[in-house]
Amino acid sequence: MNERSTVRSISDGRREANLTRAVFLLVPGYSMLSFSAAVDALRQANRMAGKALFEWKVVGRTREAVSSNNGIAIVPDFALDDPIEAHMVFVCASTAAEKFHDRHVYRWLRARATKARIVGAIATGSYVLARAGLLKGRKCSMHWQNAAAFGEEFPEIEVEHSVFTIDGPIVTCSGGTASLDMMLYLIREMYGADLAAAISNMLIHDHGRTPEDSQGKSERIRLARKSQRLAAAVSLMERHLSEPLAIADIAGAIGTTQRQVERIFKRHCGMPPHTYYLDLRLQRARQLLMQTDRALIDIAVASGFASLSHFSVSYKRRFGVSPSHYRRRVEDSDGTAKARMVFAPATETLMPSAEPYRRSRTAGKRKISA
Repeated sequence: MNERSTVRSISDGRREANLTRAVFLLVPGYSMLSFSAAVDALRQANRMAGKALFEWKVVGRTREAVSSNNGIAIVPDFALDDPIEAHMVFVCASTAAEKFHDRHVYRWLRARATKARIVGAIATGSYVLARAGLLKGRKCSMHWQNAAAFGEEFPEIEVEHSVFTIDGPIVTCSGGTASLDMMLYLIREMYGADLAAAISNMLIHDHGRTPEDSQGKSERIRLARKSQRLAAAVSLMERHLSEPLAIADIAGAIGTTQRQVERIFKRHCGMPPHTYYLDLRLQRARQLLMQTDRALIDIAVASGFASLSHFSVSYKRRFGVSPSHYRRRVEDSDGTAKARMVFAPATETLMPSAEPYRRSRTAGKRKISA
């Protein structure tokens, strides 16, 4: 069954005057942007239709106010122990979700999943669904910043790079404004394209993205405008971070020579390709240090380094601090989402590695597809 027919079967009977109730479970530190965008799509649906199609309620573990990632708190309509019916249930989270563990929440979600027509995750809400056991055998979307850490914790779950994913009754989005696109898609399948278009127009949202649209599309467009081969090479690098490819193999996969790849990167990125590639791997390591408790050697291997010493030297050269020191800095923080969102300044100069690029032992044995 394809995505379109799946959503229509889920929303069967909702085209009439029946009111669809959406319930949003707020995880402390949730994304206010993503939550608000999702709710406002439903509000605008009612307004554009001239009648109530949807209603929405907020649930918290208790009825105490739940703070978002920008510090604004919302008082829930219901607590987990309150009786509530829902046609759609969405878990709203943000960067703090990696450390969120609550068996009461997991039990509540499993109970709701037996009755709700749609169970979804907004931003990093997929962490909560996964720990509740609701993503077994499913695909999900996850914000690109958290995808590596999520994949390490849940290797059995297929993580899509798409803006949002629909897999049966499970719908997940990557965060940011992707929640708006996901809601518009669901509204379109329930009540038609005209209503969804009217909502998009009112919200000055020119193009509603679909599950076929990938995250980071604007960055790939930017690279492609500079050079199609540059974009193709970077895409290959991003797909092979744990087992780095030799630059010669990347060149062959995109139909050019290593010398030409060197010229393309120096012209458009101001650095050789192995330096660009190394930085991608170090950024992945930084995300894993921030978002997981994995051993340093495991993070080194997941980022394509053969030894902890090589990883530590490269990391300190790039960020000015060793991986262990950076982790202690994060652990000594107050544990808030803000503390875990610290990145290297965008203006920080990339420094070439002092060690030559090492060819992966297995790179020559793998078939590479661009």
